[in-house]
Amino acid sequence: KSKSDDTPMVGGLALFDSDKFSGVTLDPNESVLFNLLDDQKAKVSPHMFVKVRDDEDPPIENYVSFSVMKNKRKLKLDVKDGKVKGTIHLKLGVEVFEYPMGNARKHEKWLDKKFSEVLTKDANKVIKKLQKANCDGLSLGLNLHSFHYGDYKKLKWKEEGYKKADIKVDV
Repeated sequence: KSKSDDTPMVGGLALFDSDKFSGVTLDPNESVLFNLLDDQKAKVSPHMFVKVRDDEDPPIENYVSFSVMKNKRKLKLDVKDGKVKGTIHLKLGVEVFEYPMGNARKHEKWLDKKFSEVLTKDANKVIKKLQKANCDGLSLGLNLHSFHYGDYKKLKWKEEGYKKADIKVDV
């Protein structure tokens, strides 16, 4: 709860393996990334902050705050040699709210590169957490079931195929 009133605060997302809590959770930033990876369109632009530097004092000035105004996801899954290989390309349009280093427009190319690096790394961590929890919240198994049914049956997706899948994200 918020200290100033009784409004509940979101602490993140709980990950489930079928109908059982896996013991793994996503923090608020990871939760936003999860929804973007799931190609969810929000009614309110999700707000995020990322660390883009390590050398500022005070340390809060190492972070940039932004909202995601647009998102587009492309998913590609293939089965080769009995293993799933997949890529998720995520393209974001963002609006920077807080940039302690001055005018964000002057540093647009640098910020674009940093956002891409940081968010790609963080999104790949989200995928690993999902796999560790055996939580196919992105419905990759459903996609395989629909477009690669024979391979899906052989993979034993729920038991082991999902955890062994090689899924990479590029933001």
